[in-house]
Amino acid sequence: MYDVDQAEELLTAHQHSSEHAIELRKLLALKLHADPLERAAAMAAEYTDRISLHFAYEEEHVFPALLAVCMTKDVQALVDELLAEHVLIARLWGPFALGDAPEDPAQFAQDVETAIQVLLDHAAKEDARLIPLLQEHDSAIRLWLRQREAEGAAD
Repeated sequence: MYDVDQAEELLTAHQHSSEHAIELRKLLALKLHADPLERAAAMAAEYTDRISLHFAYEEEHVFPALLAVCMTKDVQALVDELLAEHVLIARLWGPFALGDAPEDPAQFAQDVETAIQVLLDHAAKEDARLIPLLQEHDSAIRLWLRQREAEGAAD
């Protein structure tokens, strides 16, 4: 739930994403021997799970709250854009979900690099455009979420 500073939590999550992406890149830069490849595949699978949880949180809590307190064309357009990117990113990371060692190491490295770059670009966009909105409307968002939670408890 939204009981800590949401903007700070998202910034931290994006920082962790960047750190994990760098670690994945380091593993892939090793000469694609079996052990680093297996570790990279396992890390990509774990990363895929984290991305899914992060996106679910944004889609279930952050975006509805922001739209409820700040419904403008620009905010709606931003949320629509971020949601479309969530779909693209999920599609790019989906093949890594099982953590299987890749059959084609070079293609695996290329696919992971593409997925990493798209994810990092997305996080940078959220940091630049979404986080400031969350900070600006923090009190109203918290109030809206508390009301929604209270309504859910009453049901």
